[in-house]
Amino acid sequence: MISLKRLAFLLVAMMLVSAACGDDDSTTTEPTTATTAPATSTSAVAETTATAAPATTAAATTTVAAAEAIVIGVPDAEGVIAVAIDGEQLSPLFDAFQGGADPFYQVHTQQDDIFIGLELYTVFGDAWTGELGTFPTDCTTHGICVYLDPDGIGPLPGGGPGTGTITIEQLEGGTIATIDEVTIEADDGQVYMLSGVTLTG
Repeated sequence: MISLKRLAFLLVAMMLVSAACGDDDSTTTEPTTATTAPATSTSAVAETTATAAPATTAAATTTVAAAEAIVIGVPDAEGVIAVAIDGEQLSPLFDAFQGGADPFYQVHTQQDDIFIGLELYTVFGDAWTGELGTFPTDCTTHGICVYLDPDGIGPLPGGGPGTGTITIEQLEGGTIATIDEVTIEADDGQVYMLSGVTLTG
């Protein structure tokens, strides 16, 4: 039978052995080597299917010659030459109001191949003082004068003033006037007619 003294000794001895084993820091951990899985090449070549572009049909293009700005006709049975003008192609026009004792609006072309000029006097002709509307191109009575030179900067000798009518749509901020069947006789006896020509200053 073990005595209490011996039993106590054994318990103390066991405790010391157990403590020694628990405080042992000499445990070594083996280094872990990271192993990388071999790279797998995903170079799967995408299959390219050659698809032909859809056939395109070129649209037919029609080249239209630009309308001539000025067309001078041939004398008709009465010897009158019609002068057709595309007023938009004649711009920019000279357009100004001349003040003073004899004030008037002036608008005319500036091209080398045609001259059409308007002089609209507001005092010189008592019958017109600057109103809008349709009036005779009577230079003496109305002070509304139309000049023409079909060959260049003018007017040509005897190229006005012409007789007919003119419609004045605007004066302030730019002249807008349409010449309606105005005939102009030159010194050589040739008669020209302007019709439906709108001048926009």
